[in-house]
Formats: sequence, C-alpha cells, structure tokens
Amino acid sequence: MVALKSLAVSLASALTLANAQWGHGHGKGHSSNSSLANAPYKDPSVAIEDRITDLLGRMTIEEKAAQLMQGDISNWLNTTSGAFNETGLAVNFDQKAGMFYVGYPISWDWLATNIKRGQDYAVNETRLGIPTIVQTEGIHGFLIGNATLFNSPIGYACTFNRTQTQLMAEQIAREAKALGVNQLFAPLADLARELRFGRVEETFGEDGYPAGETAKSYIHGLQSLNV
Repeated sequence: MVALKSLAVSLASALTLANAQWGHGHGKGHSSNSSLANAPYKDPSVAIEDRITDLLGRMTIEEKAAQLMQGDISNWLNTTSGAFNETGLAVNFDQKAGMFYVGYPISWDWLATNIKRGQDYAVNETRLGIPTIVQTEGIHGFLIGNATLFNSPIGYACTFNRTQTQLMAEQIAREAKALGVNQLFAPLADLARELRFGRVEETFGEDGYPAGETAKSYIHGLQSLNV
C-alpha cells in the first residue's frame, strides 16, 4: 500500500510535468505507443486522479517498479569526457524510469544536452511516454558551477525574512528550470536539536516555528516556477 501511494504521488508529479509536452489528441511518442495518443492519462483536461487511475491500469509490474527507482545521468553521460552512451540511456530507462539525478560538477552545456536526451527518451521512446523527474541539490543555490550561491540555510534563517527567502528560492528554481531540472532536494526542515546530526548547517535551527515558516517560504518560491 505504501509503495502504491508513493507510485501515485510520483505519477501525479510526472503527469503535471507532462501537461507542457502533451495535448489531448496530440500524444507524442514511439510508434509502439501511437495507439495511446488519445488515452485519458495524456489529457490535461481530465482530473488528475482519473488520469493516474487510467495510467496505473495500463502499467506492467516492471513499469511500476521502474517509476519508483532513481536513475542517474552518469548512466549515459561520461561526466569526465562528456561522451554519450546510448546503450546506457536505454538501460537506465528500462529499469529506473521515474527520475534521474544530475548533481555533477560538469559544464552547463553537458548538463542541459543530456537532461534533454533523458527527457526526450522517456517521452518518445518508452511505451507509455511518461516524462521523468530531473533531480539535484538546491539547499542554498542550484548545484552547478557558476550558479548563484546564497548563504547557508542556518544563516539566512536567522534573518526570519520570509519574503527574501521566497525570492531566493525563486531564483534558484529559475536557474534549475533553465537547464531542465524540475525537482530540488530542498529545503531541509529537520530541527537542529542534536549537534551530532551531520546536516545541522542545512537546517533552519532548533525552533519549530521559524524553521517551519522559512521552509514554507522556500517551498512557495520553488513551486511558483513548478520546481
């Protein structure tokens, strides 16, 4: 039951992303899924619950399992040389189709090109054409060289300036979205009440109220740009 709920949440996110890529009656994809062009799950005018139900009913056990697995851009991109591995791309989406991680110190061009390769493969070359979630870090800036770097979370939380926190998160989301990233591992809303916790500097402190308010502002900033 927990796995099914997790899958439903993952598919809801994917279908929300898909609205920008599909139009009802204009489903795109590999020839093997051309018969699904008018499927209810591809129609953004259908209620999201009904779209998920329709999609779940079409999925094999293997496809459901793959949607719960995190892939990695390094499966098709050599992060040292920039070489592209076409076989690695196919294997990744056969086994780990739901999302892939991209947090590597590589050039913007390499990252954007290979995010697009992954997303295009998911939409156009898989049976159901489900878009994938692209993930990286964003705790106080988008994780890539020369992105805007902000103060550490425990630092900006001290200001308790919710407006500026939201504006900061909007900028982080803007930079991530420009390269095709649509999910950031942030914010961290744990409370810093145990100093042996290895991520104290990523928290908003020990007090639940300012931590919660800061996290809320951060989330609103990211989600305002659909990240």
